[in-house]
Amino acid sequence: MPINRIRNLFRDRQCHVYCVGAAKTGTTSISHVYSQCIRAAHEPEVTQTTNLVIEFLQNSISENVVRKELQKRDKRLFLELESSHPLGYLAPFLTDLYPEARFVVTVREPKSWLKSRLNYHHYKSPPEWKKYRDYIWSRHFNGFAKEEKILEEHGLFSLEAYLKQYAEQYEILFSKIPSDKCIIVKTSEIDEKIPAITEFIGIGDKNLSPVWTNKLEKEKDILSLIESDFVSEKISHHCAFYKKLFE
Repeated sequence: MPINRIRNLFRDRQCHVYCVGAAKTGTTSISHVYSQCIRAAHEPEVTQTTNLVIEFLQNSISENVVRKELQKRDKRLFLELESSHPLGYLAPFLTDLYPEARFVVTVREPKSWLKSRLNYHHYKSPPEWKKYRDYIWSRHFNGFAKEEKILEEHGLFSLEAYLKQYAEQYEILFSKIPSDKCIIVKTSEIDEKIPAITEFIGIGDKNLSPVWTNKLEKEKDILSLIESDFVSEKISHHCAFYKKLFE
């Protein structure tokens, strides 16, 4: 029997939680906060996980295969909290496989998210994420408007591609995760919501310290190079869900 299976026989879970907000919404910080008291990880098994998501979205594997792979993955990792944005696309399977699981959905104001997403995509290019990045945004890419040629020059995608993917992920999350199994947390409110998250996931009264990581400090802000009215129009068109969510 594999050593991880033997190990898991002698320990239990305090909780079973997935943080499945989009990238750049605080998922790294959530994992770091809760690693202070439970088995938590941020984006483990990147290549295997993203390949599974891509194969599912391409309809190249069956739903039954997805379920089996998720079950094998869970037995390997045996985490109490996993913070991994690609799993947002597989949330419908996770809710079926693990009805006791809780979901933390971090969500960021779209303009703030877009600024962070563009900067991170421009300045950081982890090789293990290239295949997933190229696939997940190219699905929504239909060329560049004249107002966003700067994105083309920097090897990025269009605003439409980023925003449609952002909205797509939340449409899946909000339509497929039962409301009583989900807590929605604004990125800007993560620090103050830690006690509420802790209570929701059921691990008792913990004195946890906020941890902010994965911040990128750069002089050039890519989004500021695009005319603001154009940016606002794109956000209004593609991300109306955010305003409805917090009205």
